[in-house]
Amino acid sequence: MNARSGSSTIGESVPS
Repeated sequence: MNARSGSSTIGESVPS
């Protein structure tokens, strides 16, 4: 689990 962006999945390319 990466709290990089506000997403629930790590499939996100860039944090909006």
